[in-house]
Amino acid sequence: MRESGGRKAAPRLWLLQGKLAGDNAQVLALGHSLSATGFDAEPRTIGADLRQAAKRRPGRTPDITALAKSGLRAPWPDVIIACGSTPCIVAQWVKRLSGGRTVHVQLGRLAVRPERLDLILETAQYGLAPTPN
Repeated sequence: MRESGGRKAAPRLWLLQGKLAGDNAQVLALGHSLSATGFDAEPRTIGADLRQAAKRRPGRTPDITALAKSGLRAPWPDVIIACGSTPCIVAQWVKRLSGGRTVHVQLGRLAVRPERLDLILETAQYGLAPTPN
């Protein structure tokens, strides 16, 4: 938890919203349940420019201005929840920019190697072998 005026502030939680309504609904549902336990949940929509950057150069973090256009700027979240390939890439960028401090929770389809994620929540349809995370 962060310090705020001498008291513990609620952990900051970003709920990445991509292009697919079903993925977004899953992220919001998990975020809503975590809000009830003290997280400060904030939906963040990935803009079209950022989606294109994730498709063109997934391994290269775009400049800070491109991220800021989608409302992704410091202070970075304590936890970020993503669902789907493009939001997975964007969440990894945020984690990198936070110096690795942000915890990345991924629902559904992965776009990076499983060991790069902090927590994976997915169903058997994706065929991921069990991993420690």
